[in-house]
Amino acid sequence: MKKLYVVITLALALGLLVGLVAGTAASAAQVGKKIQIPSINIEDGWSTWIHGQNVGDDDTGAVVFFWGEYSELCPPNSPGPAAVVCQRIVEDGVWTLRTAIPTEAKAAIIYSVDKEVFDQACLEAHDAVGDDSAWLQWKGEYQGTGQPLAAGVMRFGPYGSSSSYIGISEAMEGEPPYEYYALYLVKEYQGENAQLSIQNSGEYCVSVLIEYRTNGYLSTRPHPALRGAGARRGLAPEDGGNRGDTCQLVGDGVHPGGPALGSHCGA
Repeated sequence: MKKLYVVITLALALGLLVGLVAGTAASAAQVGKKIQIPSINIEDGWSTWIHGQNVGDDDTGAVVFFWGEYSELCPPNSPGPAAVVCQRIVEDGVWTLRTAIPTEAKAAIIYSVDKEVFDQACLEAHDAVGDDSAWLQWKGEYQGTGQPLAAGVMRFGPYGSSSSYIGISEAMEGEPPYEYYALYLVKEYQGENAQLSIQNSGEYCVSVLIEYRTNGYLSTRPHPALRGAGARRGLAPEDGGNRGDTCQLVGDGVHPGGPALGSHCGA
């Protein structure tokens, strides 16, 4: 039987961000020069396709930093990006990342870089792999220099299961205080499951409080802090979240339940 997965993605710019999609039909993407990809699955029978489109009025370069397993370390001890992929995208061109996604990838951030400095930016990006401070320096030099991009992500799993979501642009992050709503969290409800992915897209460790509601009942749960930009996971004040880290949480209508908070964590 084909299973339907609802993917709820959140990214933190010292806060949270939400995108909600069902099946393989994503919402309309919003454009930006930094696009966050909070959830990548290429293990256990899953594959991920990342589609990026240049929607500007000139060619541009795309530099994609990938983060791996959740390190549970804050800067300056966090490991930084795990891998980099670069591609020049012509005006109105579309680029699909599939086989080039590294096996250790759990999340990513796509930066659009001016075509005149793209080659140098790509070289320096590779030098920043495994070096959190070098990645920050690279970001300060090249972020925001290219043409606007739009991105969408499709994920395909075993037994015909699939999900999709749109890449998260700077505009979707909003302004502090950061507060977002995940409207649909289910587990094994009429063949549907929800996955909540939270990505720290800022530069410092942050803490997150998630409130779960079902039938009017409120359950407040602190989660380990996300250490660093790109990082993805479920969060708590005493347990930071690294730049690049991420965690996938499976909702049960009230709270995701103990060990599930720490599963599949990484940047």
